[in-house]
Amino acid sequence: MKKSWNKEETFEQRFMKYVEKGQSSGCWLWTGNIDFYGYGRVGFKMKTYRASRAAFMIFHKKDPKKLFVCHKCDNPACVNPEHLFLGTQKDNMEDCSQKRRTSHGSKNGMSKLTEKDVDKILILAKTTNLFHREIAEKFSVSRSQVGSIINRVRWTKHGGIPSQP
Repeated sequence: MKKSWNKEETFEQRFMKYVEKGQSSGCWLWTGNIDFYGYGRVGFKMKTYRASRAAFMIFHKKDPKKLFVCHKCDNPACVNPEHLFLGTQKDNMEDCSQKRRTSHGSKNGMSKLTEKDVDKILILAKTTNLFHREIAEKFSVSRSQVGSIINRVRWTKHGGIPSQP
């Protein structure tokens, strides 16, 4: 199919020229312009849209306004309207966190501790009479960081105290 601009075509017609259906995942892949983050972009009547936003507008007949168009499938190139939902920035970040796509634990570049370090801190706190300050010195972190780990304010997704030291 010819993929050039035609002033007679509708937004949906222009959009569908760049969609490849039939993936085993159910995703409709965007074959047009892709941005640095892997999201499709489509232009229509002097305006550029993210392809997923355009898909939502076309197939749900609804303008998302200030809401985010989020992916259930986590595939930025997907434009299947069944895989898209509206949400706030907070909803999008919670979805990201629930799917464990955020940097957490030792994968966070700012982390000084590993999961094993956290296990050791929890064991020391439970089995010794050491002060938080003393435990903190052993791991080169602050006393408040140790308190936050013990009280499950930090490293909350971490499994917990192992059965053996």
